[in-house]
Amino acid sequence: MSQKVGVDLGLNEEEKIYLLRLAREVISKKVKGIKPEIPEPPTDKMREKRGAFVTLNKFGQLRGCIGYIEAVKPLFLTIADMAEAAAFRDPRFPPVTAGEV
Repeated sequence: MSQKVGVDLGLNEEEKIYLLRLAREVISKKVKGIKPEIPEPPTDKMREKRGAFVTLNKFGQLRGCIGYIEAVKPLFLTIADMAEAAAFRDPRFPPVTAGEV
């Protein structure tokens, strides 16, 4: 899956790394049937309500993409929820498998 980050939300490098790791952790735990634990975000900015999309790519091809346009939840929870949704509930694709993670 790609490591490319999309639109600049004014996040610093630590925040971007946290969100990327969070998305990966959620997907890797869920594919194994384990409930992921959401670690505390490193900054208050992660607790601000924000919309976001999580896009998954496999070999440069779209593999899943789901998100919120509106600010519904804190950013770190939005990323966790949308990572799971992009991996397992995008109706255009079968759910991500353990072999893909």
